[in-house]
Amino acid sequence: MRIALLADADAPTDSDCSRNPVVLADELQARGHRAEVLTVSTGQAEATADAATPHLPCLGWNAPHGARIRSLRPDIVLSTGRASPVTATVLAGTLGIPLVLSLPAALFGTDGPPSGYVRLLCRDLPRSSLVVESQRNSATARCHGADQHRIFVVPPGVDVDRYIPRPASAAAPHPPKGHRPKVLLDITRTPPDDQRFIAAVLTRLGTERKRNLQVVVLAGHGPQAETGSLWQAAQATLLAADTAIPAAYAASDAVVVPGTTTDETLPALRAMAAGRPLVAADCPPNRDLVSTVRHGMLARPGRADEWLDKLDYLLGGRALRHHLGRGGRARAESHFSLRAAVDAMEVRLSTASAAWQYSASDGNRD
Repeated sequence: MRIALLADADAPTDSDCSRNPVVLADELQARGHRAEVLTVSTGQAEATADAATPHLPCLGWNAPHGARIRSLRPDIVLSTGRASPVTATVLAGTLGIPLVLSLPAALFGTDGPPSGYVRLLCRDLPRSSLVVESQRNSATARCHGADQHRIFVVPPGVDVDRYIPRPASAAAPHPPKGHRPKVLLDITRTPPDDQRFIAAVLTRLGTERKRNLQVVVLAGHGPQAETGSLWQAAQATLLAADTAIPAAYAASDAVVVPGTTTDETLPALRAMAAGRPLVAADCPPNRDLVSTVRHGMLARPGRADEWLDKLDYLLGGRALRHHLGRGGRARAESHFSLRAAVDAMEVRLSTASAAWQYSASDGNRD
């Protein structure tokens, strides 16, 4: 297939996750398809340093981009962002080819766009196939008027091969003398208020529960100015290099995920891929991923005592951490691997293309 993959200008750039349209396109090309990422901007066409990802203005495209599309001659259009579905619909309608809308989970969150826009995508674009990340999002799409026969669930995937679980010998009942449990936080997308909250909880772990912790903070390309001093005061180790992410997860004893939005679920996926137990905020996006019985623990946002108790309990039991880590790794391999996500998306694209060709031969595309 020749696939025109339309993505938002602010699409995720994580190199280990299927939410990154470039990663998705590369994986589809590795399976023998031709996929080209076209980035949708909000105004006129913008110059981009990467010629492989041209920008399209919303609801139209200029001559160079039109030439690029004609060169690709796509068989199908795949939209992956919040803003790109409208442009993708125009493009698919203009070319007379099928359309698949992969709706990001952020569309269905409390901080998502107005419900009228979601209703437009779910109900008023009847010829498109809808792809969502979870059964919860599928139910929400149906509430907005989507045809249940056109909704398909494709969970997000992380490159599990990058994250090597700790050997089983780490489950020894007694830690080495002087061992300091290492707690990892990925704050690249965590709001400052949530950072301050979890920093206070970790401080109480040391002062009230006498836990001598090593706190490692992944801050992407540098912590936010207003919270950088917070973690420095907490004597946390700050890591900014993206290449250190797999090693940081592998070296940790537990991972903490305090955020409540869909953008902050990637650390939970990485923790499970690395076989590390986690304590995450009890919110719908995290409940889509984590089972409190097999993969980690959930604590209600803002309940400091609950977070304190669960972190203390997790850090005090090596066998428990090994059990949850092993269960998380198994779930990541079976449900949230990059390979599984791309395989499922490939099936959806192939099915949509075949259905379109069948309806075209039947003289009906309604």
